[in-house]
Amino acid sequence: MFSSCDKAGYDLPENTKELLMGTWQTVWEESELISEGEKEPTKESHEYTKYVYTFNTDGFGSSLNKLNGTPAKMKWSLAKDQLTCEAENIKEKFTIVEITETKLILQLNFTGKLKGWVRYTLKKAGK
Repeated sequence: MFSSCDKAGYDLPENTKELLMGTWQTVWEESELISEGEKEPTKESHEYTKYVYTFNTDGFGSSLNKLNGTPAKMKWSLAKDQLTCEAENIKEKFTIVEITETKLILQLNFTGKLKGWVRYTLKKAGK
C-alpha cells in the first residue's frame, strides 16, 4: 500500500484535472528506496519512454510499461493532490508534486517492507 507525503510550497492549479487530460510519457525517474536497511538512491534519464499514461475525461484511460507490457485499461481518480490509478490488479496512489500544460511530476511513497519514494517526471505527448 502506498501513502502520500506532505509537500510544502506548491499549490496545485485549480484546473489540475483539465491539465491532466491527455497522454503523458516519462522522461526522468529518481528514487530513494530503503530495503533491509540499505539506502538505494537512483537517477535515470528516460531517453526512451518507459511509462505512458493516458487520462480521459470519463475517469478511464490506459497505462503502459513499454519495457514489458501492452497497454492496460486504467481507472483513475483525483482527490486534491492524490492521483489513484487502478489497472489489472495494480493500484498506485501518486502524489502530484507539480503539473503544468507540458510537465507532470508524480511521486510514489512506500511505507511497507520497502520504504522510500520514486518520483517520475513526465512530459505531455506531442508537446
